[in-house]
Amino acid sequence: MILPMMLFFSWNRQLFRGEPLVPRRSYVLLALLAVLSAIDFVVSWKWGLQYEGPQFTAVVCSVNIAWLGFLGLAFARTRNGTTSFGTSLFLHWMLFAWLGWYAFPWLGELL
Repeated sequence: MILPMMLFFSWNRQLFRGEPLVPRRSYVLLALLAVLSAIDFVVSWKWGLQYEGPQFTAVVCSVNIAWLGFLGLAFARTRNGTTSFGTSLFLHWMLFAWLGWYAFPWLGELL
């Protein structure tokens, strides 16, 4: 869990300066992680069913989709307007929390 925290701090240097703007690279990161997470689920689905069971795999996938849907809507709302510092901080925190918890879940596949 330390890696997402370190990425959060290195990614959000503008927040240390109090800038409320959500940088364009954050939108690109969200899109890239969404695609990579979907690919990871497609590749890992069989192992998830085999090792974790259908209920666990479906719940993890559902939470991932819901979290990603929230992030997509929240980032879309900030794209055209100005944001507050608190909103930018919350969006980035949610993005990196999703990255650490649900973006690429371990579904039992061998390393």
